[in-house]
Amino acid sequence: MPELRAFNPVSTALDRTKKLLFEPFDAWVWLKLVIIMFFVGSGGRSFNPGNALQYMTGGEDGNFSGDVLANGISSIMSDTALLAFIALILVAIIVLVLIFSYLRGVFSFILIDALTSGQISLIRSFRENLGRGFKAFLFNVAVMLVSLTMALLMLIVLLLTIFWLIGAGDSNATRAGLVLLAVGILLITIVAFIVFSLIVGLITGFFYDFAIPLIRFRNMGLMESIKHVIGLVAKEPVEFIVYVAVRWALEAVVGFIFGIIYLCIFAVFLAVGVILAMMAVAAAEISVWLLVPFGLVFVVGFALLIAIMALLSMPVGVYFRYYSLEFLKAFDQSYVQYTGRFA
Repeated sequence: MPELRAFNPVSTALDRTKKLLFEPFDAWVWLKLVIIMFFVGSGGRSFNPGNALQYMTGGEDGNFSGDVLANGISSIMSDTALLAFIALILVAIIVLVLIFSYLRGVFSFILIDALTSGQISLIRSFRENLGRGFKAFLFNVAVMLVSLTMALLMLIVLLLTIFWLIGAGDSNATRAGLVLLAVGILLITIVAFIVFSLIVGLITGFFYDFAIPLIRFRNMGLMESIKHVIGLVAKEPVEFIVYVAVRWALEAVVGFIFGIIYLCIFAVFLAVGVILAMMAVAAAEISVWLLVPFGLVFVVGFALLIAIMALLSMPVGVYFRYYSLEFLKAFDQSYVQYTGRFA
């Protein structure tokens, strides 16, 4: 029985990662890869269910008043300035999401170019992949629309159920039964959300792992590349099941190790932050203006923390992208084409 394709890339991806990042070590290459990975991607108050239930039932006496909700909605709808502000915020959020979604698509191709050639030219590669990035952007938009629709449907069902339960009865026995029913509906909704998220995650992962390289190296269109990936999965499902299992296992191990590292780093920054906060409080008693340098230190420290996290996570992202490329290349040499010093 031939060896499954998902195992050999575990070591070959590590070799290519070391060659790109350490043979030779180039800080400028690391910085550009950190920028690329920022766009490509690899996170208050505690929520108390008891408090939420108490709020939904109208306070400590358990009497819900529909007039309170109706008056609140009516007050918001009658305030033109508030509605305009809310609309402006929503439009700004949508625009930012769309911009970053498009940039994620473009930088996904830039990352593949960098990994397969060993050469990173952000400006040139950005110009060359604007069109390809739009194909990925269309996929991202489609996934977002489907995800938002499903989430909205789940939310509507949940809210309708809650409002129905609120007005269904007042006796203690009835209320206890309704609470149990509400919990059941909530659990079903959570399970459905988790299952849907896993499915969307797999689809998105397969698109970026396999369809993106096909668009880049086989010059396929968006739908053509997706159909091709579906054909590969349908033809050899065991290979892809093992790929997902191996990748999840690797991500779990790496996540555990780096989770400990991140926790240690965060603990150090937190300890320093607490000490600085105590010093800032003491300085504020002398003069409020003395808080300014402490504020600057906090900002610099937070930026440094983000930079350290980005530097640590970048090699992990590079490794897993190499892993998916090597796995895809095992099906057909033309699916992934290495050039330059990686040819």
